[in-house]
Amino acid sequence: MRRLDLVCSGIGDVRGDDLTRPEHATLLGLARVLPAELPDLEVRLVDADTDTALLAELRRPATDREVTLRGGRRWVLAYDDITLTDAHDAVREGGRYVITGGLGGIGITLAEDLAVRAKAKLVLTARGGLPPREEWDTHLAVHGDGPTSRVGRSIAAIRRMEAAGAEVLVVPADVTDAAALRRVRDAAIERFGGVDGVVHAAGVAGGGVAEVKDRAAAERVLAPKLTGTLALASVFGGDELDFVVLCSSVTSVVGGFGQVDYCAANAFLDAHARAGRGWRAPVLSQNWGGWAELGMAVETAAFAQSGAVTVESAIDHPVLTTLAVTGDQAVAHGIVTPATHWLLDEHRIGGTAVVPGTAHLECVRAAFAAAVPGAGCVELRDIAFLEPFAVPEGEAARYEVLLSVSGTGAEFIVQGRRGGIVTKHVAGTAEWAESDGEKLDLSAVVARTEPLDATTGFGTGRTSMLSFGPRWASLREHRAGADEELATVVAPEAARGDDWVLHPALLDVATAFGAGRGSGTYLPMSYGRVVVRDRLPERFHSHLRYRPSEGDEVVVADLSLVDDDGRELVAVSEFLLRRVDQGAVTGGLGAVPEPARRRDPAAGDIAPADGVAAFHRSLAAGLGPQVVITPVAVAEIAARAGGPVEAEPEAAVAVSGDASAGPRTELEAVIVRAWQDSLGVAAVGVHDDFFALGGNSLVAVQLIAALRTATGVRLPMRSLFEIPTVAGLAERIEELRAEAEPEPEPAQTIRRLPRA
Repeated sequence: MRRLDLVCSGIGDVRGDDLTRPEHATLLGLARVLPAELPDLEVRLVDADTDTALLAELRRPATDREVTLRGGRRWVLAYDDITLTDAHDAVREGGRYVITGGLGGIGITLAEDLAVRAKAKLVLTARGGLPPREEWDTHLAVHGDGPTSRVGRSIAAIRRMEAAGAEVLVVPADVTDAAALRRVRDAAIERFGGVDGVVHAAGVAGGGVAEVKDRAAAERVLAPKLTGTLALASVFGGDELDFVVLCSSVTSVVGGFGQVDYCAANAFLDAHARAGRGWRAPVLSQNWGGWAELGMAVETAAFAQSGAVTVESAIDHPVLTTLAVTGDQAVAHGIVTPATHWLLDEHRIGGTAVVPGTAHLECVRAAFAAAVPGAGCVELRDIAFLEPFAVPEGEAARYEVLLSVSGTGAEFIVQGRRGGIVTKHVAGTAEWAESDGEKLDLSAVVARTEPLDATTGFGTGRTSMLSFGPRWASLREHRAGADEELATVVAPEAARGDDWVLHPALLDVATAFGAGRGSGTYLPMSYGRVVVRDRLPERFHSHLRYRPSEGDEVVVADLSLVDDDGRELVAVSEFLLRRVDQGAVTGGLGAVPEPARRRDPAAGDIAPADGVAAFHRSLAAGLGPQVVITPVAVAEIAARAGGPVEAEPEAAVAVSGDASAGPRTELEAVIVRAWQDSLGVAAVGVHDDFFALGGNSLVAVQLIAALRTATGVRLPMRSLFEIPTVAGLAERIEELRAEAEPEPEPAQTIRRLPRA
């Protein structure tokens, strides 16, 4: 067991005057998150007022994770659970309130409550703005006010507030900009004569393992909480306000896997409130559990808590019609039906219209090119197919590509909305890249291959469970040799004139025509890498090279799509197909999907009505400067989050039955814990099947990527599909280590893997 001691001063709130350095509280992000991410690392945070006390503490066993040393005494943190009943309201009738992030989920929910409850005068800030009022009717007529239009929902909510007797002023402002906040204050004074309270609800959701956390991404999460809070204090701190409420998160209390930046940011809010410096008004930090069914949160997780207004523009694309950008988040979307989109009508599994996997590649490429400025090739990586995107006859679905942009790259999720349910279908990353393709000697490939019957190379064999329309009739020549195949793809008459960069039907034939490996029915599971250098013409060639694989469960290949001169147009690496059971795939395609719930260890599922009631109760109760608001006990949330609770001994790893054994090596133990975290399964044996335990291709790809980081071994993306057991993965890692002959590394440096 390794040990890390974090030493600071001025964040323990013991005497009432000793919390002098709230910025040091950001260390709590490490203290409360690293134990969840690295189980072989023992972390202790010590806040000491003297060197002597500090040295004595560092010599002690780390029995407590957070310790405050004051005046020769040793203090540890605890939380008391209480239940609040209704009390007097701290909100004035007709009060004047500034809400940062006022168009975000919590912000606009509280604003609407204040409007109804107190006929308040509200100043709502956001990084963007709304259209001029004279354009609101036109905007609603075009975009509506449903869950897919943030601007429309904001307009509708403001009109409801004003109908209830409130006055609402929306001011564009970046909360980290003190000059912009001074303009907000001036606008409030000019319009309403002053300000009675401030609610700081602006924020950006965090995510990502500490070990590989991107600095710029972390700074985006920290900025509205740290810089924004200090900017608010510099502008409003001298005012005689009734209250200042900082919307913090229970994540700052219990930590949570992948939440180091978000935990640190909210821990600062808590410490700032407890310090009570910089304000004449009382300051309260409210540590919220998860809010359910927020009006703004139903859009997408990517936009949650952004506090920014969406700017929409049109896209000229066969599937995507609209691009909505909110800060560094974007979503491109369009409505698809079998009646209006041939890519559904002509591609069916068991008779049900299903978007081909290649169409997802093209839609992601188009969305990324539209949303992210750049030049060169669009490169897609670690693309995982989660489940088919099916649209039954007579129904429609909204097709969405969600992008979380960072620099010249982005993480993406393809999701569909049907029957009021959102289902995720594909995930991966995209970036702009400079990459010169290799020229293929087509004559050399022809010389070492033999012609096959092109009429049996596609739509039969591996793809026999699918049925195709006329655009898929494009395989003109098919040749095969030792571990390679070559196809000539020519657009049929039905596809002539279709305007695509990556034509879904032609690309589907070009990637799945191979007949030399596998028996049974296969569906694509993932792509390791796809580089798009140029548009696919009406005639091109596909050179397929098989990679070694164990058995027939998976087929893995690399492909080069080239023109008649051998110039590479598209490069595909580690294209993976996995054998599937036809009945299991086709059985539920036509059904309305069940609502999928994201695992959120810090969630309490607070209904909006309960949330606003708790806001007022905690504000009026006088419980002190920090209150955790959740219907679930803090200890229970901490246990779910892997936070500061006692860990079970290493020997207590559960097994799933007589056929499974516990981990025999440290490497197997690391993999077991990773599966437990990602799958939410307590019992994992080294011989259990990953997919039988509920794993999917997204989790598989993420785990493989994490294993690469943890072990320094370039484990192929296909590994978990080929050997879906802990024991098998451990053996493969050791084999690859032996082949590469890496420098010896101490066993204790193997790190815990990030949860998917």
